[in-house]
Amino acid sequence: RDGAGGRAASRFAGVLVPGQVALATVVLIGAGLLLQTFTNFLRVDLGFRSDSLVTLTVTPRLVGYDATQTASYVNAVIARLEALPGITSVTRSHNPPGALGNTALVDVPGFESAAPMQRAAGRHRVGARVAETWGLTLVRGRDIAASDTEAARVALVNESFARHFFKTVEVTGRQFAFTGDSRAHTIVGVVADARERGPTRPVEPVAYTLLTPSEMGTTSVALRVQG
Repeated sequence: RDGAGGRAASRFAGVLVPGQVALATVVLIGAGLLLQTFTNFLRVDLGFRSDSLVTLTVTPRLVGYDATQTASYVNAVIARLEALPGITSVTRSHNPPGALGNTALVDVPGFESAAPMQRAAGRHRVGARVAETWGLTLVRGRDIAASDTEAARVALVNESFARHFFKTVEVTGRQFAFTGDSRAHTIVGVVADARERGPTRPVEPVAYTLLTPSEMGTTSVALRVQG
């Protein structure tokens, strides 16, 4: 009986060991592919400098703040952060860098009869010094400034936006509007393309316009630190 049991155990071990080896091989291959994917992500040029960049989110509306109170609170947070040692710049936005979630249709001469997909662009609602703080590369014009008011209707656009809608990056001073809002925005600067919807998504035309008090219910605050 012991001999039969030993032979059965030996046969079981003979089946188990190859199975374990096969499973371990699959796990190792999976881990290697995951590591390669992670390494590829690290190599992707996001278009903005993520080093020394810190983001946080504030949601004043959760405690019942109205638009005026929210704007005052966000302004106070930014002022306090700017006063801290080691902080080189601070800005606000509706979505953090690399997490764009908004798309709008653009109205410019020459695209009046174009299909909606040809008129679509990402729209980032942002604050002053966004290019400086996010680490976007300014290739033409200037950054959005603290002196730019909502009434001024200024905008940054990326190179893809400029080339798609105007066929050139020399677009400083030119204007565009969003469908449903006839008030034009004036382009004050052009930034290099960034992967605003994440590292796996392709670049696309993007406009950066001022974040208004009514849009600050949830606000992302970004700060660049020395180092």
